[in-house]
Amino acid sequence: MRTPLFVLVLAHCLVVPAQRVIDLSAAEPDLRGIRIAVDTVVLGFGADAPLGTLHASISGNDKRLSSKEPIDEALSTLLRRSLASDSAAWHVALKVNVLQLEDNMIGKQEIAFCSLHIEFFERSGSSWVRCYDHGTSLSSDRAGVDRWHHTTLLARCIEEVFHGAWTAHRNGLLNRTPAPLNNARTPAVALDLPIARAQALRPGIYTTFQDFRSDKIDTLASMSGFDITTVDGAPIKGSFGKSADLHQREAWGCSDGERLYMNLGPFYVPLKWDGQDFTARVPLGDVATGISPAMGMFGLVGASAVLLSRTTVVTETTVRVDLLSGRIEPLLDRTINGAPSRARCYFIHSKHSASDTTACLFIFGGRETCLRPGQHYEYEPLRRADALPVEVRCGTSAPRTVYLDTKVLHDQVILIKSKRDGSLIVDELSTVMAEGLIGELEPGNAVGPTP
Repeated sequence: MRTPLFVLVLAHCLVVPAQRVIDLSAAEPDLRGIRIAVDTVVLGFGADAPLGTLHASISGNDKRLSSKEPIDEALSTLLRRSLASDSAAWHVALKVNVLQLEDNMIGKQEIAFCSLHIEFFERSGSSWVRCYDHGTSLSSDRAGVDRWHHTTLLARCIEEVFHGAWTAHRNGLLNRTPAPLNNARTPAVALDLPIARAQALRPGIYTTFQDFRSDKIDTLASMSGFDITTVDGAPIKGSFGKSADLHQREAWGCSDGERLYMNLGPFYVPLKWDGQDFTARVPLGDVATGISPAMGMFGLVGASAVLLSRTTVVTETTVRVDLLSGRIEPLLDRTINGAPSRARCYFIHSKHSASDTTACLFIFGGRETCLRPGQHYEYEPLRRADALPVEVRCGTSAPRTVYLDTKVLHDQVILIKSKRDGSLIVDELSTVMAEGLIGELEPGNAVGPTP
């Protein structure tokens, strides 16, 4: 087993990142020939939310990546510049549910990642209909080569999303469904994805993550030479071996007709559907020796970092596939005194808030607790199929709603900030950032539920 990867990510877990600002509007996607007019951009997260973390070196000089201007404004500027003005264009509103940028050092190679999920809406009278959605995660090994690297990676993601939407529109393949256009992140379960409903699997290759979630499999792609390794009769990984062609090496995943597999670069791992998530057992030591061009490595560094903060020897972990963007997220096994324990969610009212106001949490309409700046509340939700809505209210400002995924077994952090005018910023932090903040919490600043 190779250990340098674990040493690197452990260092990342112990540091609260500084700040780095990026100009998202500087991205230059090639959208020539796409006749789409974006009338508005709505975010499923805060406009000032951090975009991710840059783990640039073993020195621990991690940095949080933030947008130079509000994210929705930056994306609107970018798209207005990139899309040609056309009176006959297809007019849409966009809802961005996922936009994450990250750097990680894997072995001696610095890898950059971008995850993106966008929904396309059309106006229908006084309401909206969702007509298309697209998720993607891409990587590049040119992290740190030039200052515009992350915007270049974002541009490639935007190109894939818009080419997919325009192709569906042009070929009459849009799936129009009434849906609200609001600032709440859309849970994947609301999208009724074909891969989650697939009754019969066919042998073939899923070229991209979007192909996987849409169950659009290339059945003409060769599966010959796909060798499956089993332990006690159960498959643990599959590989096309040294004879693999480019399609087999760079595909997002595949199916042998009996099971689904996800590409991790050195090999494919079987995916398991439990009715709510696709999960996989990942041998971290083996994965550390290879980097997947199909984004299989994405998220695994964070997974091993969180594990290392609680154990001394780690050989494998369970991950889940985010069905919005394809990002791979840790699904940690937690036990207390030998019994399974649910993950916790920490609501933190930032001590750096611009105004001294009280923020109150409401779950299913009932007040759970209230927080002053600098205070936090530890909440242990019950596991449920749908996302758990939590409304944050502060004075007369508009309330904000966050949706907790209660199926994950890693701790979550919801960061609340009060602006000078009394309005709220409510952000869900990434796993690595959440671990850093949880480690700094003072027990004396904890509050309990409202009696």
